[in-house]
Amino acid sequence: MNIEEFREYCLSIKGNFKTPLWNLVTLESDVPYELIRDLIQHSVDEVIKKLPKKKREEYLGL
Repeated sequence: MNIEEFREYCLSIKGNFKTPLWNLVTLESDVPYELIRDLIQHSVDEVIKKLPKKKREEYLGL
């Protein structure tokens, strides 16, 4: 699913007007727990990808 589909699927996922690629997710709403967990994991993965190689390996325990 792309972000637009997520926003249509769950009314509690909204775009952030200051940063369009970010999302606001209201917890304890129509967003399933599994989706919240997956969105958080996706965010973490994206941050890790942008770390310098040494820091990325340190984080991943390599």
